Amino acid sequence: MPTLPTKLKNDAISEAVFEIRFDLGNAIPEIAVGRLADSDKWPKFVVTRLPFADLPQQLRIASPSLIYQPLFELKLRDDNSRIIKVGTQTVICAVTKPYPGWDEFNRLHILAINNLFDAIPDVTVRRLGLRYINALNTELHHVAAISDLQLGVSVGGENLTTNYNLNFRVPGNETTECLIRVATKDFAMPPLDGPEHTLIDIDTYTPSSIQMHSKNEIIEWLRNAHEIKNRAFFNLFSSEQIEVMREK
Repeated sequence: MPTLPTKLKNDAISEAVFEIRFDLGNAIPEIAVGRLADSDKWPKFVVTRLPFADLPQQLRIASPSLIYQPLFELKLRDDNSRIIKVGTQTVICAVTKPYPGWDEFNRLHILAINNLFDAIPDVTVRRLGLRYINALNTELHHVAAISDLQLGVSVGGENLTTNYNLNFRVPGNETTECLIRVATKDFAMPPLDGPEHTLIDIDTYTPSSIQMHSKNEIIEWLRNAHEIKNRAFFNLFSSEQIEVMREK
């Protein structure tokens, strides 16, 4: 594979999400989430209370499907494409199209990490996840169909070229696993309603046994996860396709 591009002429990213799940240590849940959602910690963000915040605390804690639900959403003033969500045991950073670039997205991560450790100094991180959802467009990405990717699926000796949803893992490292989903547009949720025809969803995340206790551990994990994500994405394209998409 050639040297990976640091930037494409036209990226395919429709959404990128970074999530931290954590234990509170000795912090009281209501106080911890209040400190974390404090608007003074998020300059230029507007805070909105989410519906899950109205559920009783004991119900949220007792339910595995609710415990990591965010309770407050923060959106950057005049730019709804940059979003922070916080709960009693989760912080989520998200950017939507147009993707601002890794440096800008990473600044959002650093702000969230700093604010988490300021609000809960003895926090124990239990899970990290960095997920990128890409939607390919023939004109912009020079891939006319899922069959043009460096990927082959056959059933009964017949190659599948349309209408499928494939999930598989690729090697990461001792702190990072990588799950890839490649699907045609009819499997996309929410549906792709534009010229995009193929979805590439790359989810990098920590194994279940992981624990982290410092900002530097998280920042270093993010750097490695971003590199693993990039390799996984570009492995789906030929050298010629990469060169056509690369920003010169």
